[in-house]
Amino acid sequence: MEKGSRRLSVAPQAWLAVMLLWAVAQSADLYLLQQGHPVTAFAGLAVSVVALCWLGWPVLLIQPLLLLLLSTLWQVPLTLPLLLAHGLPLLAAVAMLRWAPFDQQLLRLSAVQRLLWLALVTSVVAALCQWGTAQQLFANSVAQLALLICLAVPLLSFASRWVNPKAMRSMSAGLKAPQRPPLWMLLLSLPTLALLHVIPAEEALLLISFIMLGSALLAAMPGASLAIGVAGLWLIALPQEGEALQNLELTYLALISGSCALLGRLLSDLRRAYRWRKSIQSELDLSRQVLNACPLGVVVMNAEPLNRPISYVNQAYENMTGYSAGELIGQGDERLSGEDLAQGGMLLLREAMANGEPCQVVVRQYHKDGRLFWDEITLAPLINARHGRYFILLHQDVTARERLMHELMHSRETQLRQARVLSQTEAISDIGGWTWAVGSEDIFWTDGVYNILDVPSSFTPTLQSTLQFYLADDRLRVRQAMRHAVSHGEPFDFEVQAKTAQKRLIWLRIKGFVQQENGRSTRLYGAIQDISAWRTTQQQLRDQDQRLRLFFDAPILGMALTSPHQQWLEVNQRLCQMLGYSREQMLKLNWRQLTHPEDLDKDLRLFHELEAGERDSYELEKRYRRADGEVVYARLLVQAVRDRQGQLEYCIGLIEDITERREAEQRYRAMVEFAPEAIILWDAEQGIVEANGHAESLLRCRRESLYGKSIEALRERLQQKVELPDLGEYFQQALEGHQPVFEWQLLNAEGNARTCEVRLIRMPGARPLVRASFNDISDRLRYQKEIERLAFHDALTGLPNRVLLNDRLGQAMARARRQNQFGALLLIDLDHFKHVNDSLGHTLGDQLLCATAKRLRERLRDEDTLGRIGGDEFVVLLDGLGESREQAIDLATRIAAKLINGLQDSLPVGELELAISASLGISLFPQCEQEAEDVFRQADAAMYLAKGAGRNTLRFFSAEVQESLDERLTLQNELRHALRRNQLRLVYQPQVDMHTGHPTGAEALLRWQHPLLGNVPPDRFIALAEEVGLMTELTRWVIDQACAEQARWQSLWPSRPLRMAVNLSSQSLRNDQLREDVVSAVSRHRIAPSLLELEITEGSMLYDVDKGISLMRSIKALGVQFAIDDFGTGYSSLTYLKRLPLDRLKIDRSFVRDLPKDSNDVVLVDTMLAIAKQMHLEVVAEGVEDDPQWQFLRERGCHLGQGYLWSKPLEAADFRQWISEKLGTPDKQKTG
Repeated sequence: MEKGSRRLSVAPQAWLAVMLLWAVAQSADLYLLQQGHPVTAFAGLAVSVVALCWLGWPVLLIQPLLLLLLSTLWQVPLTLPLLLAHGLPLLAAVAMLRWAPFDQQLLRLSAVQRLLWLALVTSVVAALCQWGTAQQLFANSVAQLALLICLAVPLLSFASRWVNPKAMRSMSAGLKAPQRPPLWMLLLSLPTLALLHVIPAEEALLLISFIMLGSALLAAMPGASLAIGVAGLWLIALPQEGEALQNLELTYLALISGSCALLGRLLSDLRRAYRWRKSIQSELDLSRQVLNACPLGVVVMNAEPLNRPISYVNQAYENMTGYSAGELIGQGDERLSGEDLAQGGMLLLREAMANGEPCQVVVRQYHKDGRLFWDEITLAPLINARHGRYFILLHQDVTARERLMHELMHSRETQLRQARVLSQTEAISDIGGWTWAVGSEDIFWTDGVYNILDVPSSFTPTLQSTLQFYLADDRLRVRQAMRHAVSHGEPFDFEVQAKTAQKRLIWLRIKGFVQQENGRSTRLYGAIQDISAWRTTQQQLRDQDQRLRLFFDAPILGMALTSPHQQWLEVNQRLCQMLGYSREQMLKLNWRQLTHPEDLDKDLRLFHELEAGERDSYELEKRYRRADGEVVYARLLVQAVRDRQGQLEYCIGLIEDITERREAEQRYRAMVEFAPEAIILWDAEQGIVEANGHAESLLRCRRESLYGKSIEALRERLQQKVELPDLGEYFQQALEGHQPVFEWQLLNAEGNARTCEVRLIRMPGARPLVRASFNDISDRLRYQKEIERLAFHDALTGLPNRVLLNDRLGQAMARARRQNQFGALLLIDLDHFKHVNDSLGHTLGDQLLCATAKRLRERLRDEDTLGRIGGDEFVVLLDGLGESREQAIDLATRIAAKLINGLQDSLPVGELELAISASLGISLFPQCEQEAEDVFRQADAAMYLAKGAGRNTLRFFSAEVQESLDERLTLQNELRHALRRNQLRLVYQPQVDMHTGHPTGAEALLRWQHPLLGNVPPDRFIALAEEVGLMTELTRWVIDQACAEQARWQSLWPSRPLRMAVNLSSQSLRNDQLREDVVSAVSRHRIAPSLLELEITEGSMLYDVDKGISLMRSIKALGVQFAIDDFGTGYSSLTYLKRLPLDRLKIDRSFVRDLPKDSNDVVLVDTMLAIAKQMHLEVVAEGVEDDPQWQFLRERGCHLGQGYLWSKPLEAADFRQWISEKLGTPDKQKTG
């Protein structure tokens, strides 16, 4: 059955034609039934099968509907046999088409065979659906088979391409389209059909048989299909004529129709095969002519056999090799190899054949007569599924080309070798050649010139560009030399300087000579040589000579050249100074005359050995006599200089004055002799060779008794403190260059053990000498132990200090984590201990601390650690308090309560009995990722909670305390970045005249607007800034910003001066930088100093009053005003107050809040106003919020006020707007 894609390709008009044909055939069947004729064949079923082949499965749906429609039209009742006879055969046909589909155009013999099988199966199923006897069933099946063959063969053969053209093209791909029957046969078909209806059925059957066989023989498949179609039409018309064929006749008709179809298909295939073979033969003849005409040798080899035999060769290959085709065909591929089977090209060709890949090689081949020729072989694999695998080889005689190529390569190699030799010669000698055609700009360079001038090879030189490489002066010189050479024919040779393309300055030697023709200069040849290195070498040689001369004359060593006759040939100034003679005097003397008589024999003996060739140098220490008679100790080194025959030409002598060194050695010997440590010198071969005086007293023996003894002799007087290796091992280490240091114990004269530190050092020189020093370190060890004790213990109480406590706390925490137990750290701070120091003195205070430490120790467990970390703070480390937190808290609480109660009993301090209390903070460990420093910090925070709770109590560290600490730490970190991130700003609260209500200035207040924390109050970060050391930077910023804003006020209201008040902290008054910050801000913003007011508090003067007052006075001298803020709330001292350079006094808001109702506040405010009046100070009242307060203060003589009654603190722009509303339009706008 066809696929859906083929059904969809049926054109609508084809559908209509098929449906019309189907309806006609069905109508013919129903008409015969209506007329009462017995139906022996179904034309409708035959057309249904054909439609099924064309249209596919939709026929199964259309067939019952069409049958129902036509039966109603012809008024024929539908019976079950009728429905089954038309339905079941179609289902059988569908199954057959699924199992054995075929070409609908019947272009293959197999398609005709499958159609006949389909017709047979369908006819049998249709006959079975018509009830009756076996004879009736046989008759029906034969009639249906004959009709199905007679209708299906012509319809499928002629109409399939028109009904479904796309599907037919794809199914018949590669086959020639079926031919139509001849026209004359078509014209005779109609008379033949008429004749068949005229003659009797039996004669008509014989006639149609002859017609079908004749048509098949004449026109093959088209003629057979036409004749079978005529038979089908005749068979359909027989019932209408009242005639019928017998079973045997129907069988005969079916057989003859099927045979005719098979015969027509066979004849068509034979004709097509004949035409194809004829066409192929023509193509082969043409190909053979083309191959024979091809100038290339063509060889076809069969790739299947192992020896790859030759199947074909053309004439060109026969001519090329001298072998005939008969001699080559059937031979193996070794015929191509000639006599040289192992050449590389043949190996590549064989490998390509083995892999079935194309390739091209050039190989050596041999003619039949033995001549060698070069063969270029191109291999192309040819794979034919029908005829197997072949190789096509194209051969071309390239002997002439190879010979020419060989000659060119030989010539090229010769030229390359010459060019390489020239290039290497140029590179070795730094030489480059050039040629200039006289009168042109063209100039040729060799590679050497390019290399010398650092020019890339792509550069095209000209005469002008070449001259540009020379320096200006030398460029003119070269140009003139070239002109002179051209005009006079004379060569030139001189040195010039040039600058390369890489800006290197080089020296060149340039030479040139002229080629003349007919007396005229035509070409100038030349060369340049880079002589920079040569000139550098010459300069170095000159410099070396100069250095040698300077070295010879250097005032370091005496140097001399002496002759074999012991005369001075040359001496330097240092030798003359050493011996006290001038150079001229020295050259008249010989060295024997200046040598000390006692050293002359030894010197002469060594010189004679050198003169005789027994040695080339010698060295000795000797004495010379100076011109003034003094003796000079010298170290002499003599080196012989000989000629080629080995004879002594002269000697070089180096004389070093060692007089001072000898004196230094004597001083060193004296220093060693009287050194405070015992020193001995030990020789690896001779034993002890030297010892100083202190060694005699330390070892209790005379030094002479030690000389010559081994180091083991010291064991009698030295005793090892610990088990150590043998002494010999230490001395061996010293000989190897190490400096071992170890301790020994010495029994002194009283028998007491003294610890000595022994140091071994090898002495310089080739002699294996070791210096051993013995130093008594008993006192030093005792001091070290004391220092270690002081480093880890409190000097006053002897308790562990913070360093040791940290170490023990870390160990306790690790142990607690390991054992899954809790511990606790108790921080104890004595309450009001400062009063004891201030009232009773520090001596009694120290005694109280010692008594406290003793009392605390008595109430602790043995495993607990008590320490002091400074001042009046003690720490108790409790370990192993239990596995549960509750158990640890209970035990720690009981121990802490015992300590607090124990301190409440009086302590004996000198002649006094003192009772004290303590505040105690407790932190448990380990918790989360807690570190030792965290435990200390948490206990300290808990201790401050205890102090805040009234003292003499204890508190545990809690999550709330941790949260407060974390918040404090967060504020510290954020505050450090607040200035840089522009999170700080100033707001301004107006100050007004209490009598007129006019503004007189403002107080600058600092605000911190954090993006996450929001508005942070000043009381939370001002004290924090003082603690972390940011107050200086913060104050500098506030003063600068305030002065900048005041400058804006001054520019807006120049006739109404407004004062700016800025608060200072206690730290600012102790900082010498404050005055410079004020001066810098005032001068930078150009404001009147009198308009800046600095406010201080009473508490800021508690520390270093004199320094604070001095700083205030120096700032006051600039014109800056001062005010005391929050007066009456702090440490009020009228003594200090009268010394302060103040201008204003500010009454704190706590005194103003309840005015005038609170009588106490009234008295206090009156007192403050009286003090200010007597001290000639202006008074500013803070926190004025209602009219009664304003009225009261104004009546009492208060000058200025500040508070919400007039305004809350304002942003800078809002404050300027507020001032504009109070004072009117700024002066600047009025003048504008």
